[in-house]
Amino acid sequence: MDSALTEADLVERLAHVCHQTWMKQKKRNDGIVADPNDQTPTPHDYERAEDIVVELKSLGIWNDPPQRF
Repeated sequence: MDSALTEADLVERLAHVCHQTWMKQKKRNDGIVADPNDQTPTPHDYERAEDIVVELKSLGIWNDPPQRF
C-alpha cells in the first residue's frame, strides 16, 4: 500500500487545520462559539493552506512525492 502524502492531501489537511484554528480564534477573540459540526474548510482556508505549502517548498521542507505510473 502506497502511503505517500500528495500535495493535494497536504493542502486538504492544512485547510482543515486552518479552519479549526479560525473556529478557536472566533471563540477566544469574539466569544462566538462556532457550530462544532461545521468541519468544512472555506475557500479562504484552502488559500491559506496552499500558501503554506508554497512556503514549505521554498524552505525545502516539502517536496512533491514522485509520480507513479
